[in-house]
Amino acid sequence: MSEELLSIGQIGSRLGIPVTTLRFFEREFPTLLRARRTAGGHRRYTQAHLEAFRFIQETRQRIPLKELKAQMPAPEDALAAVDERSGRLQEAVVKLDQRVRDLEEALKGMAGRLQAVEEKTQTKKKWFK
Repeated sequence: MSEELLSIGQIGSRLGIPVTTLRFFEREFPTLLRARRTAGGHRRYTQAHLEAFRFIQETRQRIPLKELKAQMPAPEDALAAVDERSGRLQEAVVKLDQRVRDLEEALKGMAGRLQAVEEKTQTKKKWFK
């Protein structure tokens, strides 16, 4: 399965960040946010880019951008960190999906037990009529 590639507009829509802000981030973090290019020269971004944009947006609300840039690891380390975070998020989604399936199974079991109780109750009501 090929990796989903996103336009800057799609990144902006998903994160609720204006495209102009995303372009600013690209200028400030050119190595971290270097996009792939289509044959027509259009930029395309990966899930790792999306997570990097998200990280920058969330972090810059806590510390000044200048300080963030100074604390950023080498580009290779930063991308590895973003990939690791993305991997952890994907693992969390898998665990949550399993939890949902488990809860659905438990709910089915409870519904079956409830139905059995209701049937017994209906049977006993008939005896007392």
